[in-house]
Amino acid sequence: MLEFIAKFKRIFSEKYFLILLLILSSILNLFLALEIKNLKSNLTLFRNEIKEHQIILGKIVSPLNVQNLKGENITLKYSDVSKPTILYVFSPDCVWCERNLQNIKYLYEKTQNQYRFVGLSLQRESGMKYVEEKDIMFPVYLNPSDFNLREYNFRATPSTYIISQEGIVLSYWSGAYGGKAQNNIEEFFKIKLPGLSE
Repeated sequence: MLEFIAKFKRIFSEKYFLILLLILSSILNLFLALEIKNLKSNLTLFRNEIKEHQIILGKIVSPLNVQNLKGENITLKYSDVSKPTILYVFSPDCVWCERNLQNIKYLYEKTQNQYRFVGLSLQRESGMKYVEEKDIMFPVYLNPSDFNLREYNFRATPSTYIISQEGIVLSYWSGAYGGKAQNNIEEFFKIKLPGLSE
């Protein structure tokens, strides 16, 4: 009888030990699965960011179908001018666009002889008021066509494109001019930017 009880305890203890191991293993597998999913998500974002730059650099883009501040539909052709175009894309309600304003005004002032400078607001009504209130001196256009929105991948603001007379994207920066972007832009244009406002 004692032998039977001892054997029963051993089997019972082994079963509980195995169940405990199984539960711990399941929890660990769940944790690893969540971690792998998180890493895959981060990798996708990183790849998309690289892909965005690779897609746009060297790409030949179509002329811009936009509206001027009077609401007239026009087509901006890069071949209409004898110098490359700086295309600055912004949104009036974008905090980083606001913080970048002194940089972009300074860039216009220093490069207007070598480049045609074009501003593009992704918001119509507030874009018109913004140009007046912020005393923007370079031409600003509104409402790019749906085709242009997709082709240029106009999403992040501010964004800056350098486009040749042939419509080739020579350079591209996404975001305000701070940190590494500021260094790259200063090196590209051989100027010293004032930096982001607070």
